[in-house]
Amino acid sequence: MMKNKLLKTIYENCIIALVSPQDYPDGMDTLPHRDIKDMTAVIKCGVDMYTEDEVYLDISYSDLDELELDADEMFEEVLARNQKKYPFRFGRISDVCNLDEEMDIFYLTNDNMRYGSGVLMYDNMLDFVYQKLQENYYIIPANIHELLIVPESSEDIDITTVHNMIMTTNRNILNPGEALSEKLYYYDHDKDEFYISNLL
Repeated sequence: MMKNKLLKTIYENCIIALVSPQDYPDGMDTLPHRDIKDMTAVIKCGVDMYTEDEVYLDISYSDLDELELDADEMFEEVLARNQKKYPFRFGRISDVCNLDEEMDIFYLTNDNMRYGSGVLMYDNMLDFVYQKLQENYYIIPANIHELLIVPESSEDIDITTVHNMIMTTNRNILNPGEALSEKLYYYDHDKDEFYISNLL
């Protein structure tokens, strides 16, 4: 009974996070993870450290061994719970930034606004965005907390300029560990996949 309660607590406080492998200089052999292009998905667990901001720690293989848990099953269980507990949020950047001019650039994150880029792994997420835009689109990994979406047909957004802005932010403004990738991705609905774009 105690183990079941512990597992329930762990599952309820874990989240699938997309991170940059560059933030793990010693490698990721000790952590359950899934490589997604040049990014990596890991399992993090929220821990109450008596601070205003919740602290998230990586779940390791040794943690799972102690609990007699399978890594793949853990991934699927946490991901399924995340989709219910932290539903995605999608909308125009201009709406949340109170800009007078409507811009063809959108944000994609979770309801928690923490490790929101992980929604990329939600079921049918990429297709949902396509159905909203009715066209293929670019994905800019702004940081570990959110993604930026730019429709392929956008004429008022220079994708190269936006991407350069993200690179500058990654290198000069974001806190250590918050940068996700400096690549640009493209979602092709006909192929139902996204890949690193050769546009840049």
